[in-house]
Amino acid sequence: MTAEEAETIAARIFERITDLNLEIAARHIASASRVDKVTRPVVESVYDPLCQWLLSTRGQAVRLTFSEIEEILRRPLPASAYRFSAWWGNESSRKAGHTQAFAWLKAGFKAKVSLKQRAVEFDRT
Repeated sequence: MTAEEAETIAARIFERITDLNLEIAARHIASASRVDKVTRPVVESVYDPLCQWLLSTRGQAVRLTFSEIEEILRRPLPASAYRFSAWWGNESSRKAGHTQAFAWLKAGFKAKVSLKQRAVEFDRT
């Protein structure tokens, strides 16, 4: 195994742990603040706000900076989102650990990231 492969694996593990911790926290907050199941939807993922935002978008494509995405999520993106383009992959497999991809895929978009510009182009599929 090369150092680059080991770093990629370590980054995926760290990313998955971070995602799981964020999802646990979101579920805890949702269950603690749940008032009415009919009028108040339960947050299934910390990336659901991004999904909802994209669903409300009418254009074929939208460009968001990392900062704008963090505002939508009301939390910072994990470090791996800034370092690895694979984090922005359009793979919906839970085995791949890309739980964040469900947000844009569920909304009917694919992501294309520019780490240098710290921005993502979401294109409607």
